[in-house]
Amino acid sequence: MSTKLRRALGAGFLLHALAALWIWIRWDPGLRGAWLVWVDLPWSLLWVQAAGWKLLALSLVLGGCWWAVLSAGLTFAIGRLTTSSRSKG
Repeated sequence: MSTKLRRALGAGFLLHALAALWIWIRWDPGLRGAWLVWVDLPWSLLWVQAAGWKLLALSLVLGGCWWAVLSAGLTFAIGRLTTSSRSKG
């Protein structure tokens, strides 16, 4: 795996963790669970019945993995597009 993809994985996970913790700290207890579910859709439907600290932990770990994969996939796709456009020109 290339360094760029590893960095994208780490950045996606870290940004998700920061966003989830910010939501957890700043929002009302009734609303923060709903926001965490929306942030991690569609995978959050698997742990939508969790509450409290369990919801936060599942969102941080599983949602973070989901966003890490999304960021790495986007990095890979953009890298492929720019590489193919450079080779044609």
